[in-house]
Amino acid sequence: MATGKYEYVNIGNYLFLTFLRIWAGVTAIFFFRRYKVVKEAPVPRDHPVIFAVNHQSAFLDPVLIGISCGRKPWYLTRAGVFQGKFVKFLLRAIHMLPVYRQRDNVNVKHANEDTFDECVKILGGMGSVLIFPEGNHGMLKYLRTPLKKGLARIVFEAESTHDFQLGVQIIPVGINYEHPTKFRTDVLINCGKPYSIKSFKSIFQQSRSEAFNQFNRDLEERMSELMLNITPVERYDQTEKEWMLHRRKENSLLQRFNSDKKIIAAISAGDSLSDEGQAKTGWIKWIMRILGLPIFIAGFVLNLPVFIITRLILKKSVRDPHFLQSVKFVCAMAGVPLFSALEAGIIYSFFGTFWIPFFAIPLLGIIAYDYWDLLIRGNSYVPTRSLGAVYLPE
Repeated sequence: MATGKYEYVNIGNYLFLTFLRIWAGVTAIFFFRRYKVVKEAPVPRDHPVIFAVNHQSAFLDPVLIGISCGRKPWYLTRAGVFQGKFVKFLLRAIHMLPVYRQRDNVNVKHANEDTFDECVKILGGMGSVLIFPEGNHGMLKYLRTPLKKGLARIVFEAESTHDFQLGVQIIPVGINYEHPTKFRTDVLINCGKPYSIKSFKSIFQQSRSEAFNQFNRDLEERMSELMLNITPVERYDQTEKEWMLHRRKENSLLQRFNSDKKIIAAISAGDSLSDEGQAKTGWIKWIMRILGLPIFIAGFVLNLPVFIITRLILKKSVRDPHFLQSVKFVCAMAGVPLFSALEAGIIYSFFGTFWIPFFAIPLLGIIAYDYWDLLIRGNSYVPTRSLGAVYLPE
């Protein structure tokens, strides 16, 4: 059984999505300092799939899953952005479906009926769907429970209409950002092992609500293993601070993740930890500052238009800090190639070469930013709660 018709609407939609995935994938390689995807098992190509993902960074989260999962999933996103015929057409072209929330002042159960029915059709057509079962985004590093029941409703309805023979595969995913708002941070995406809901069939036949509840509790456990999950929530600030003081940032993102999980578990359990902290490399930094200064100046000057325009866009259009990283990604995706082409064109008119400066300009910009971020500004601890301010979910 090949990937189904609901992976795309038509050949034009397929080509458009493929282009966006490639473009976003190249951007991600340079946007993040380290970017790694870990899969416990291959993503099935011959079954319908639901990706159940934690939600920390607005629309950057679905972008990262879309470029790393090997499928072309449909995304459930807040209905408020579906305004106007053109916007609705564009959002559907990039596989977005509206979902209503309690704050939208509608009867959520009935308002989402059409979207849930379409998700069932997508799964029946061997397609894939991405759902954020927490129901909102939040940059604090914990799983917001209890999970919403929309995912459970969709998967059980899809399976029950096919006598539990459809074989929908649920893949829990944990997205782990080193920093929730910065450019050139690290991100680790943990994709868990796919599983089906066949074991819930008898429970569902006896009690629909009990099947939903047990399914959600099971999904909570699976998702929490794939992400940094600081609990109890009441001690979040204290635990986060202690964790930051004791952790060491290994180069391997997977090793760093496993180490962080152990440290957080030890702090939550009240165990004592050795105060290792970060290695001292002051003299190495001074040498790198001196040697890297000319490259920093060149990269900063050549990329100054992108830096200025990005800052203006962020200042004027972004209030909720959860959108900072997402908007920065879009600015990098659109602005960097545009301004690199313009500047390379100017250089071409004088020196007759285009492609070397076209690729060199953004590379120098990355080096300049890393020089400033790592060697000048440094990485002091800032509580995540203060970064999220009043926009953190309750």
